[in-house]
Amino acid sequence: MRNPSDLSESELEARCAAGDAACLYYLAWCLVNGSGRPRDAVRGLRAFRRAARAHRKYATYLGLSLLCGDDGLPSSPGEAIRWFRRAARRRDPDGMFHYGRCKSIGIGVKQSTRSARHWYRLASEAGSALGHFAFAHALLASERVAKSAKARAMKLLVLAAPEIAEAAREAGQMLLWGVGVESDRRRGIRFLRCAARASDAIAHYELARCYQIGFGTRFDEKLASSHMRMAADLGLDRAASG
Repeated sequence: MRNPSDLSESELEARCAAGDAACLYYLAWCLVNGSGRPRDAVRGLRAFRRAARAHRKYATYLGLSLLCGDDGLPSSPGEAIRWFRRAARRRDPDGMFHYGRCKSIGIGVKQSTRSARHWYRLASEAGSALGHFAFAHALLASERVAKSAKARAMKLLVLAAPEIAEAAREAGQMLLWGVGVESDRRRGIRFLRCAARASDAIAHYELARCYQIGFGTRFDEKLASSHMRMAADLGLDRAASG
């Protein structure tokens, strides 16, 4: 199928009239941002809603746009929650995460940690990196966390690490210091490096400390200084005096 941006105006209109979700989303984006056509937020939102009704992932996208007031749309948390709920019930992986997140904080719905954990688990089972990360935190949130729960949380952080720098950093910290899992310093350093490449300030700071004393890696003053400087440049206050 051709990319919507490659279609002629008549072809795009025909596909939108037929309910093609991808074309409706493209049209909506163009209209609300005034890209290639006069800006028309009302018509754009109408097209966005049609796309969201046609495909679950666009319901999630619309929920995010309305929750944050992005993509040229006004903020509308109440409507955002309805789209997240629709996406979640249709088993969109990230839609389940965002609905769970709203449940966790109590945005537009009654706050419920138990319900949030339920949706995080479903999102994780559906393959959402955000779901993996959130469910890992849910597993670690109890005052008394069983060893099996810590091991499961570690696996989830590893799954989320390629897409979420914070997950890579937390996996690295757990492995480096043996927090709830068997210590594996070299593997921990690899995860910290992955997070640092994604500009995670704390990962840079942790690597600097490791290079300063040769913990899990070789002693290297130059690399220690470089990582500490990067952490400071990224806004980590404690790195400024490190």
